Amino acid sequence: MEDAQLYVSANAMQKRDALLVLSEYLPQMAWSEEGENVLDIGCGSGDVTRNLLMPLLPRVEQVVGVDVSRDMVSFASKTFEHNSLSFRQLDIERAVQPRQRGTKHVPSPSVARVKTHAFSSVARLKTRASPSVARLKMRASPSVARLKMRASSSVARLKTRASSSVARLKTHASSSVARLKKRASSSVARLKTRASSSVARLKTHAFSSVARLKTHASSSVARLKTHASSSVARLKTRASSSVARLKTRASSSVTRLKTHAFSSVARLKTRAFSSVARLKTRASSSVARLKTCASSSVARLKTHVSSSVARLKTRASSSVARL
Repeated sequence: MEDAQLYVSANAMQKRDALLVLSEYLPQMAWSEEGENVLDIGCGSGDVTRNLLMPLLPRVEQVVGVDVSRDMVSFASKTFEHNSLSFRQLDIERAVQPRQRGTKHVPSPSVARVKTHAFSSVARLKTRASPSVARLKMRASPSVARLKMRASSSVARLKTRASSSVARLKTHASSSVARLKKRASSSVARLKTRASSSVARLKTHAFSSVARLKTHASSSVARLKTHASSSVARLKTRASSSVARLKTRASSSVTRLKTHAFSSVARLKTRAFSSVARLKTRASSSVARLKTCASSSVARLKTHVSSSVARLKTRASSSVARL
């Protein structure tokens, strides 16, 4: 890999392996009181050397990171170099013999290129180097089998999570639909009860109004008859024309009262029928709205379930692809 920036952001596994190896073997090595010169072969982008290796070194005078890639060394020099840390381009396969008083410790826990040529490089270092050169044993990166097992376990975990998420979403959708149906049924029942009570109240009011009007008409007729009789008795001595006018007035009054009573009854009946019709219309519209709301809720839940399943499948696919 020649892209140093990409390597820095994607070398988590190498960092983990380097930390495990360095934590295990560095404490077992002998370190002088005056400080050591350390050579990091295959330093790559330099982030492992700077952020993992140097904090773990007990006493160090100078650390030199070497790598065959010019781009890696350039990036490491610009990003991580300071007084006690420098970087150089070096092909370890063609490297000259280290000097007698030069580098003592050579840890390289994170570079695949050095691991590829480990046998020839270590043999050449052991034959060329002075007795002061020490070799840090390396642990290999995870094998393909372990990576496959990790990928399989990750896919299985993702499938299990997706299945549980789908089951939870289905359960939630079913409970939501049941709750909506229950709410719709209770709302319809309440509307029917209200409509029935309203119709009953209107009928009672109409009957009571008719009874009152009949009573009022009867009492009015009785009063008018009494008045007419008394008027006739008083006006017997008057002219027959006055009696005729009084009878005509009485008849017209009775007719008007009857007409008023009939019109009042008709208006009350019309109001009762219109109220019942409005209540029925409201009940029908409420039921339709509840059904529409339930359908839209079910559709949204189905869409949400589908999108969640799609996202989970996409995440699973991307995780499998990354692995």
